[in-house]
Amino acid sequence: MARKATPQSLLVLSVDVELNRVVSRDVDPPDRISLTAHQSGLDSLQKLLGLFQQARLPAAWGFSDPASNRFVTDLVAEPEMHEVVLLGDTSWISRDAGRKGFCQHLVRRVSTAHQAGCELSTLAIYDGELTSDYDLLAKHQISMVRYPRRKRRSKAHSQRHRSLRYGLWEAPSAVRVSPRTPVLAWQPNRVVKRVIRRTIRYGGVGHLVLDLTAGQYRTSRGMNFVAQVLKTVVRYQRLGHLQVCTLRDLAAQWRPRQHVVKSGSLLRVAA
Repeated sequence: MARKATPQSLLVLSVDVELNRVVSRDVDPPDRISLTAHQSGLDSLQKLLGLFQQARLPAAWGFSDPASNRFVTDLVAEPEMHEVVLLGDTSWISRDAGRKGFCQHLVRRVSTAHQAGCELSTLAIYDGELTSDYDLLAKHQISMVRYPRRKRRSKAHSQRHRSLRYGLWEAPSAVRVSPRTPVLAWQPNRVVKRVIRRTIRYGGVGHLVLDLTAGQYRTSRGMNFVAQVLKTVVRYQRLGHLQVCTLRDLAAQWRPRQHVVKSGSLLRVAA
């Protein structure tokens, strides 16, 4: 019988679904998709969700503008299982965009999501640079920030949790896998197993990001890719080696460890 890991290790599954970059006024906007194509994409996302439901695995689903995607309502209907994440990119999270631009986009996306019944607590940065402005995130109830994968750290260090300012947490460093990567397209299990085994060995938290931002969930190849990943995760979970959670769940677990912020620490307002 396989030996159980002690303590039980955690794995976060993130799914980057929709990445719509901010387009400059000087650039022609992208063509609108037809209603048929839109419905087809929605049907594909529902089938994708079905894979997670069948495996009984929670995930953090990333969208550039959650309020604009009808599929998000399916995720909101299962708050105990799934988390909706705000997916940011360099078009509004960068030095060029500045604090004011970042604030404007953040406020609009969070507020429209809230009006649609979707509470956001995680900002996932697909590509971009955020080195400050944590006060704006805290003000809008964001508690976790997922950065793009950084320079490789030591295996033991990568498992530790790291606090940012204003009570925010940095998400565990993630390994990104995608059907677009030729080496991974047909056999993603090698990378997935490596992440899981390393997590179990060192304890702490592993993090996998399934990058489907190019619409790979619309294809049978993309669906098969996701199914293989989930099958591998379920195998380790059933052996008792692994517990799967969302980034929101992780922030809730880490929160009791953080220090109380004194009332003297005031939030800066946006310039």
